[in-house]
Amino acid sequence: MQNNNDMEKTLHKVLQRVALLIQADRCSYFVFRSRNGVPELATVLFDVTHNSPYEKNLVSPSVEIVYPTDMGIVGYTAHSKKPQNVADVKKDSHFSDFVGKRTKYTTKCMITAPIIVANEPVAVIAALNKQGANEFSKSDIDVSLFTKYMNFATVIISTHTYMWDIESRRSQVFYF
Repeated sequence: MQNNNDMEKTLHKVLQRVALLIQADRCSYFVFRSRNGVPELATVLFDVTHNSPYEKNLVSPSVEIVYPTDMGIVGYTAHSKKPQNVADVKKDSHFSDFVGKRTKYTTKCMITAPIIVANEPVAVIAALNKQGANEFSKSDIDVSLFTKYMNFATVIISTHTYMWDIESRRSQVFYF
């Protein structure tokens, strides 16, 4: 897990499993970052289904979808640092169809979970549109494996962040 590719491949498997277990139509992984002091979210793994190939879901930096954290339910999740279970996105004041317009995908319901490292958001994972139902149940987020898999995703990202910090410090020592 010493490079982004290994982390993203592992997260892809986590998202595939989450999609299968909670019967989500698709899942996505958004990285939280700040450019020029403006916090934003960017797509890294997008439209992951239980059987979609990694190469199809990995988003190239040249085509990533980027938006501020004060926009949408995913942005609200990063800002509030709390998971969301939205039964009808059209009725949620935080909903923005910005991504849906770009992708021509209609979101009806969603579960989102922030990935928190050192009390700061580093990513958000979203599961969209429960298959065979109009909404995700409370147990889909509270009792199910979704929460356990989000904990696993946190460990994966935390390990990667820790390794990146070590490599960054090492390169600074060699530079000076």
